[in-house]
Amino acid sequence: MHEESFTPTEAETASLKSKIELQQAEKLPGLPLVVWCTDLDGTRFMNENHSEEYINANTQLLQLADKYHIPVNAVTGRALEDLKEEKTGEWIKDLLFDKNGMPFYEYVACAVGTEVYKVVSKEDGSYALEEDLEWKNKIENEVGFVRERVYPQCIAINAEMNQEPGFPNVNFKLNGRDSEQNTQAWADYDQAISREETQVQKPGEHRPQPYKIASTFEATSMEQANQIGKLYLEKMKAHDLGKFKINISHHKDLKNGRHMYFMDVLPVTKSEAVDYLLIKQTKGFPDEQKVALFSGDSSNDTAPLTQFGGALVGGDRQKDVLDSLHKPTKTTKHFMTFLDHETHATKILYVEPEGRLGPVSLVRAFHALSLLSAISVKKLANVG
Repeated sequence: MHEESFTPTEAETASLKSKIELQQAEKLPGLPLVVWCTDLDGTRFMNENHSEEYINANTQLLQLADKYHIPVNAVTGRALEDLKEEKTGEWIKDLLFDKNGMPFYEYVACAVGTEVYKVVSKEDGSYALEEDLEWKNKIENEVGFVRERVYPQCIAINAEMNQEPGFPNVNFKLNGRDSEQNTQAWADYDQAISREETQVQKPGEHRPQPYKIASTFEATSMEQANQIGKLYLEKMKAHDLGKFKINISHHKDLKNGRHMYFMDVLPVTKSEAVDYLLIKQTKGFPDEQKVALFSGDSSNDTAPLTQFGGALVGGDRQKDVLDSLHKPTKTTKHFMTFLDHETHATKILYVEPEGRLGPVSLVRAFHALSLLSAISVKKLANVG
């Protein structure tokens, strides 16, 4: 009995290659390799919007990414459990998977980028999220963020900020899942489980996240919110708590011209998660040959919006997102450009000008950026 030899078809050979390898083989000379990372809510996902235009735009986005072999990742502020329906535990419709159960993304970075999961296929044909332990080890060992040390200081500084004369009525409060009551409830629950008690009920609020501590506070504007954040950070840095950052985003409007903001204390932000995924998915290629494309809509997206080579701001953006960006070097109807003061590279930002929402806006942005890329390649060819 002998083994039959065979030559794999073109399709079979292609299936063994990563998207980046296929992209490298087919892209035009002069263009970088692209990895696309996108925020979910208000950017790629519009809750309760199931219009034909929305559905078609989502389909077009995936077709565009597939056509050009672009890996797509989700980078969201949502916690892992917030990606599922609370009652059924099923994945929220159209958030991570299409109507046929096929995944939109290769990786999902949750909790403002502090947790990274790979989308993996299971034996039964379904998909699951598997935690990226390399990223987890990086946060715990390299960054050194230990919640048990940082959390008590957040409680103390929240109290200090509420007495700060320069910012009256700032009203700092720990967010629900990070409240002292919920934190203690989960500690009691874990102890009961470790004692193998059988009659134990889970707390009603979600479990606190290991690498993110969230508070809410009030301010009159995003500018004042950033001033408050700067003071908060100074107070935090007075303690030896490892590396950490704060992330501020608009929550809702209040009365009398005031607004409520979220403030997250965390070891990394979306920017670090995007950079990690770019390196991971383009391993083996020089830095100058690859770029991350990021799309977002809120003020917790501002760092990656200006950090990476191409970025998209959707039409459903929160009103503070553009105010949070540093001053552009040039502004047109569709684009803003920024100068990276470290690398001296120009960063291009597409800003939805006509109110198109979510994926409808992103489709337009992709076409606009593709046109820019084609023009750039033509200029390079003419120079050569």
